[in-house]
Amino acid sequence: MNTKRKVKPKNDPHLYEFHIPGKATLVPGTEVALKGRPGRYRFRYADRPRGDGYRFVLTFVGGPLHGQSDKFVSVYPDRVTRVHRASKTLVNIQKEKTQ
Repeated sequence: MNTKRKVKPKNDPHLYEFHIPGKATLVPGTEVALKGRPGRYRFRYADRPRGDGYRFVLTFVGGPLHGQSDKFVSVYPDRVTRVHRASKTLVNIQKEKTQ
């Protein structure tokens, strides 16, 4: 017989909302500029510190605006130089058009 198993969902270790002091609150899809990296990056999630003395790690996807490929990048919050208000990445522009 084919029976469904009831599996308890795993705890998600990621944070999907992160506040950068003095800048803004990041939610998935928010575009930012990163120090030392060309292009714009979209926020995905933040990882909690793993212990004392550790810091939050933010994960983004994106890169140069020519749209060839998106790269996953994990950085500390102090590497975020600007939080953009207007969307320019192709993925975000396409989402806005369909809504």
